[in-house]
Amino acid sequence: MRRRDFLRGLPAVGATAAWARCAREPALLPAGYDGWGATPPEYASLMPGASLVPDGVLEVFLMGGLCPWDTFYVVPEYGRAEKRLWWTFQEGKDSVPEVFYDRCGVSSAEALTSPFGASDSSGVPIALGPWLQPLRSRPDILDRMRIVVMQHHLEPHEVATPVALCGLPRGLPRMSATGAHVQRHAQALAGGRVAPWAYNIFSSNTEIEAQFDIDAAAASGLHPASARPLQIRLAQNSASMTAQLRREHLGAARTSVDAAVQHYLDRYRTSLSGGRELVSRVVDDFAQARYSLGYGDHLAEIIKPELLVPITGSSACGSTTDFDSTATGLRLGTHLLRHAESPARHVTYIDSGLVNAMGAGYDSHDYHVVESSRNVFHLARTLAATINNKPAGEADPAKLDLDRQMIVLATEFGRTPYPETGKPQGLDHWPFGYAVVLIGGPIRSRSVAGAIGPDGVATRAFTPAELRAALLMAQGIWPFTDESFAIGDIRGATSHEGAARILREQLLGIPAA
Repeated sequence: MRRRDFLRGLPAVGATAAWARCAREPALLPAGYDGWGATPPEYASLMPGASLVPDGVLEVFLMGGLCPWDTFYVVPEYGRAEKRLWWTFQEGKDSVPEVFYDRCGVSSAEALTSPFGASDSSGVPIALGPWLQPLRSRPDILDRMRIVVMQHHLEPHEVATPVALCGLPRGLPRMSATGAHVQRHAQALAGGRVAPWAYNIFSSNTEIEAQFDIDAAAASGLHPASARPLQIRLAQNSASMTAQLRREHLGAARTSVDAAVQHYLDRYRTSLSGGRELVSRVVDDFAQARYSLGYGDHLAEIIKPELLVPITGSSACGSTTDFDSTATGLRLGTHLLRHAESPARHVTYIDSGLVNAMGAGYDSHDYHVVESSRNVFHLARTLAATINNKPAGEADPAKLDLDRQMIVLATEFGRTPYPETGKPQGLDHWPFGYAVVLIGGPIRSRSVAGAIGPDGVATRAFTPAELRAALLMAQGIWPFTDESFAIGDIRGATSHEGAARILREQLLGIPAA
């Protein structure tokens, strides 16, 4: 092959490698890999029983910051006099009642809020807000829901997003996404399966990706390159990804290109090592991407073009879009988790909403009620449609089963309990008390972990590190390793046993064994 032809093929090869860089290459795995994530025998009784561990987890990350005051944490007694929290937008144009009944088309017989049926850690009954109406009508989902109060002190997206996705900040070598932990643990159990165990799905917007640092969802920290989740970017032309995975543009030259890439890689490694074994994360990452090219055909059989064709024409609360990334992303994520031959163990979908607010879906600085209503309402409706209603006899194998799959609704922070300065219709960032939601899997009843006071500040809350460690535990992964979390990341813990009990009993709500 001529050098010019070889170089012409490299950009496409690199793009395919970026998608496929998660497949396992045994030669790149460090010694002792096969036991990673296993629970030490002396702590086995602290882990959830096998019947509670889900087959897979769908994490929906609501990019921009989900407001708790009109969704998962409504206390009608709070803020009435000050017109804050739930009472912030109850009057005037584009008020909560006006949008709920007129734009969202909900019957006037439907209440704005609905009792959740559980109290927070302070004993205060919690209600669910109006935009969750599609979920409120599914008691089978609510019966498997746990609302977890969260708190940290990072207000900018750029620093809050990595912490929310990984539990640890940029700059720490062990900062790793949940999907990377799951990918490595699943590889350790299953040997040389080619298909990925963890995926990230997100909408294509380079500016927002950089601003919000959502690439943290693929951070692999101290793990080998093979632990990195496979990333899938949704766009209007995403259906072409299957052809690119197969590298059809190379035609008969594919074998020659592979051989040339391998030749130059081997020569480069030799020049660096001088014949000795080379230990280099950067080179190993590149080598892993190169090896992954050979798995493109297999991935193309899992990620079929019809799953990437954008869903169009969706509407919610008076807004319509020509590219419904929420429905498209949830369709693909559900397919990956329910795939008959190669089901995923963890899928993170970065949701940018039906119609972006400030480019991020839930970043409602300008017109909170209008922006959050359409995006939360649409997400709730779409998510409910992907979950089998087992009490009603539904058993669609293409839908999620809450006995087999766990759903996590996460976000980087909440929204202020009062209007943003200078923007009377909007809400600013609020990490001081917000909510994430766990549905299915080990969650067996309606419950609330933590509490938020009348000022919107949490009085009992959990940190992103504690949440991420608990999610590993929920999936049967021992969360305390050199590559994941330390005892010191769990507040109040002075031992592995104490830390594990906090995660199991207080955060996940699983009674002591």
